[in-house]
Amino acid sequence: MVTTRWQRVSVLLTVLLTALLLAPPGRSAAAPAEAPFVLYYTVAAPGETLAGTAERLLGDVNRAGDLYRLNAGRVQPDGAALSDPAQLHVGWHLVLPWDAVGTGVRYGQLPGTPAAPASPAVPRTSAAPGTPAVPGASSAASASPSPSSPQSPTPTPVRGSTSGCAAGASGPKSDWARERVSAGPAWGRARGAGVTVAVVDSGVDGTLPQFGDRVLAGADLVTGEGRGDQDCLGSGTAMAGLIAGGGDQPLGVAPAAQILPVRVSDSGAAVSGAAKASAIEVAVTAGANVVALGAGFDVADPAVAEAIALALRHDVLVVAAAPGKGSPPAAPGDGSTGALLLVGAVDPAGAPAGSHPDGLVEVVAPGVDVRSLGIAGTGEIGVSGDQYAVALVAGAAALVRSAEPKLTAVQVKDRLTRTADRMGAAAPDTRVGWGMIDAAAAVSGTQVPDADASGSTGKGGSTGGVVLAVVVIVVVVLAAVALFMIRVRRWARTEPAQESGEQPEPAGRDPYARDPGDTDLLDRSLLSREPAAGDPDRA
Repeated sequence: MVTTRWQRVSVLLTVLLTALLLAPPGRSAAAPAEAPFVLYYTVAAPGETLAGTAERLLGDVNRAGDLYRLNAGRVQPDGAALSDPAQLHVGWHLVLPWDAVGTGVRYGQLPGTPAAPASPAVPRTSAAPGTPAVPGASSAASASPSPSSPQSPTPTPVRGSTSGCAAGASGPKSDWARERVSAGPAWGRARGAGVTVAVVDSGVDGTLPQFGDRVLAGADLVTGEGRGDQDCLGSGTAMAGLIAGGGDQPLGVAPAAQILPVRVSDSGAAVSGAAKASAIEVAVTAGANVVALGAGFDVADPAVAEAIALALRHDVLVVAAAPGKGSPPAAPGDGSTGALLLVGAVDPAGAPAGSHPDGLVEVVAPGVDVRSLGIAGTGEIGVSGDQYAVALVAGAAALVRSAEPKLTAVQVKDRLTRTADRMGAAAPDTRVGWGMIDAAAAVSGTQVPDADASGSTGKGGSTGGVVLAVVVIVVVVLAAVALFMIRVRRWARTEPAQESGEQPEPAGRDPYARDPGDTDLLDRSLLSREPAAGDPDRA
């Protein structure tokens, strides 16, 4: 009986131990809550103030109030707390708004808070040296971001995560867009290296092998924290594929460019103008050279227009779809070197795919049945929309900025419009602007002549300028040949006379004067001023 009891106790202990060992790890109810990841700055020098910090890291001294609200009353490492905006202690950690950028900005848990458990290793991208920090970007010393909070824990966003995303259907896969834009001939000189293109749309799936390590962490404005290199809709990923998709047969116009994904939508629902404006500001402050605005961006929206005006003051080329109505923002007019380039989409036949007021479209690019990259699990897909024409133009701009890094955004825009393939009877045309973008011509700087009155284009056909040049050359050659022949004939007439001993005509003699001793059948009276005798007309 005793033996039986001990056997039962032994079995029970074995079962309990096995259950404990095999149970999935979980958080103890008594365990302290993990601190969230935040942007923060550690005060480094005596005399720093909230106003000075706001001016340095937020670009606006008036945002000192935002810093005060985020940090007032929180106990600092020295036991004190912020109560006076003009008194900051060295070593204090200041929580920053999501759009803070500059030296000393860090992303992670505040020093001294409980560390989050290590997350599984995930391939990550890192910004190029010198790239400003952006919300969601990891520092070299920080672990994988886990923006959870005790009240509402959320899953940690990882690079290219597509969990919960519905797989998109694959469409047509025509190569017409890539061939029409003519990027390949430019790759011998530039492939987009050194240029960062911000894709402001639904994020970008950074796990796709065609991107390599060229997709930066970016920012997720949908949640306000986390990374932008994830995409559930696929629109941003397809845009990025047209800009910088690499591989053995690159789909992207600039396959060596870096992509900075700024995620403003995850469901296709309407996004406010204020949110879109914030996304543009994030892209600019993160150091993008070219900003490609995705689906739903209306440059005529006041908030968006204001953000674009800010971008133009930082030598950024903003590429956007031409508005369906209203007026685009005007250039700042203060000597800014940035530029806004308005794009229209066309189908394989060259017909405009959208409706825009006359005169707003500046260049066009393929936007119907365009082959690009889908999010993980969908492979290559066919897409249609204005944002894909925008992406192709942004890729061409990246090539120009890579080949000619000293050009301003205004000069890059001029290069793109000046070298576009003319499509109308005049340039700019009211519907297609300066014509179809030509990446190779833009990189080489080869100017395409304007279309003549007959509508013939300057690419692959005879233009008025070329014909005129040929005519001038032919006329000059014929004149030279005629002059040479005249000289040869004079020389031929002179040589026989010298060989026969004849004297040349004295200089100044009238070649039509008659010798007095000359007698021929011609009546001299016909050469005389006076009528001959017997002439019936004699007076």
